[in-house]
Amino acid sequence: MKSFFCRLTAAAGMALLALHCISAYAEQIPTLADVPDHPDDRYRIALAGRRAALSEERAALKSKIDQHNQRQAEEGSAEEAELRREGGALRTEMQRHVEASRTFNQAVDAFGRIAAVFAGGLANTRDRGVPLNAPLTNGEGNRSAFNYAKVIDQFRVEQSERYAPGEKTYCNIFAWDVTRALGAEIPHYVIKDDPAGASAVDELGQFKAGAAGREELDVNRTVGWLKEHGPSHGWQRVDARMAQEMANGGHPAVAVWPNPGSGKHGHIAVIRPGSLPLQTGGVAIAQAGRLVLNADHLDAGFNDPELRKPVQYWRHD
Repeated sequence: MKSFFCRLTAAAGMALLALHCISAYAEQIPTLADVPDHPDDRYRIALAGRRAALSEERAALKSKIDQHNQRQAEEGSAEEAELRREGGALRTEMQRHVEASRTFNQAVDAFGRIAAVFAGGLANTRDRGVPLNAPLTNGEGNRSAFNYAKVIDQFRVEQSERYAPGEKTYCNIFAWDVTRALGAEIPHYVIKDDPAGASAVDELGQFKAGAAGREELDVNRTVGWLKEHGPSHGWQRVDARMAQEMANGGHPAVAVWPNPGSGKHGHIAVIRPGSLPLQTGGVAIAQAGRLVLNADHLDAGFNDPELRKPVQYWRHD
């Protein structure tokens, strides 16, 4: 009888220790209010739902353990075999719950780190040429107007210091950031003298070549890249209507104007989902530049009320 009581006491101790571990994990899980803003609201909602489910599960598990311990304290309340079985099941359930809590913590940590790094990049005015990895991305096979708009909107172009005009403007940086997030990069840096016009930035946002081995493109040179290398990188030149139709289907599209003046810079904007037939203002755009616009039309962004500039339109799958 003494041996049986010792085994039950040990089992109860293990259960209480496991419960203490769960409490420790609960203290490590940040509340959603502590998690930085994230452009993908669906992920935040999913995390909130998962946290609520884990909290309910934790309360139910604690209640089971309390009942189990109470039964052990009541002499003769159950057979030894039944208590052993119940204790083993509780330990298994506890281990699974602790592992689920750890997984949740890791997801919350990743959520916070990605959002924090991204927010820091948008606020950085010193290193605008550093690649920016967006939390929300989209690729071929999952295109939609909704996904496309969400990718564009996460950059908060009208509020972000990264794109704020000063002595220089950053329309090409914004187009670079958005197209990278869409898996259809129009590069800001290319490998120097590379015959394929390969980007100097890898998929993780790291430079593949040092400063001496890469070449920076302004808008006029970007037009040259699109003409020479765009087709081999999935870009096709189309007319304005087709560009808008493609954007409405969630496919990356841009409008670009090569400034013919010597030493002058052109302009590039991202075409976003918008109305068809085309309005008098032209395609719908988001852009950085002298004017920073998240949702407007080409006539305003390109300072071209009559739509007479030789703007080129390009789209990607």
